[in-house]
Parts: sequence; structure tokens; C-alpha cells
Amino acid sequence: MFRRHRPAEGHLARTLAAWALTAFAVYGCVSLHRSAQGWGVGWRTPLGDASLPVLGVGLSPAFLLASVVFVASFVAIRIYLERPRVADLLISTEEEMRRVTWPSTSDVVDSSLVVIATVVVLGVFLAGSDALLGSVFRFLLFPGAAK
Repeated sequence: MFRRHRPAEGHLARTLAAWALTAFAVYGCVSLHRSAQGWGVGWRTPLGDASLPVLGVGLSPAFLLASVVFVASFVAIRIYLERPRVADLLISTEEEMRRVTWPSTSDVVDSSLVVIATVVVLGVFLAGSDALLGSVFRFLLFPGAAK
């Protein structure tokens, strides 16, 4: 069930994909837990005195539902990432990323400064144009109005 397709290749891409999908699953399960607590008192009331010792979270039906959904999604993510087509895509992506010629730090800094300067210049230009056109149209549409 958890046999890896081409296990020696694409380790970094597979790991990053697994962590990203797991982060989405955690976010979804936390949202599910919060929503389920609003479904009624029975969903947020802990079952007996049961709680998780380290987290101090009561074992309510909402928490158990979110936990079961998380475990199921984790298993589904693991199965999905080991499908040959998906694994081959991640492996080829990692191989392609290794061939990329990345810019040097000075190139990144220079390009970032150009972008920041362009944004500032365009922002000042648009603010000035807005103020000028606003005053022109205010003068044309409301000639007797005071500022």
C-alpha cells in the first residue's frame, strides 16, 4: 500500500509536496473542528473526563471527527503522492529545478531595488494624477463649491 515508486529519486519534491498538502489538511481539520463545535452543545462537550494530557484538549465529538478526518486525509495524501504519475511528475520537477541557473544575490538585490523604485514612482504618479483630476472635475462639476 505504501510502496514507493522510484524511491531513490525526487525526495525533496515529494517531501515538500507532502508537507504542503498536510498543512492544508491541518487547516481544514482545524476549521472543521471549530465549525463542528458550533453544531450544538453535544459536539463540544468532552466525552467523560477524557482529554489529551499534553494539549489539554477535551475529547469531544468535534475533536474526534476532526482527528479522524485528518488521519484519513494524511493516508490519502501519502497514497496519492506515491501514484506513479504523480511521483514521476515530482521527480521530473525536482530534476528540472536542479538544472535552473539561479540569479546571484547581487542580481536579486538590484532587481528588487528596481521593482521597489518603479512601484514608488508609479504610486506617486497615480496619487498626483488622482489629486489633479479630482480637483479638475470638482472645479468643472461644482464651480461654486468651496474646498
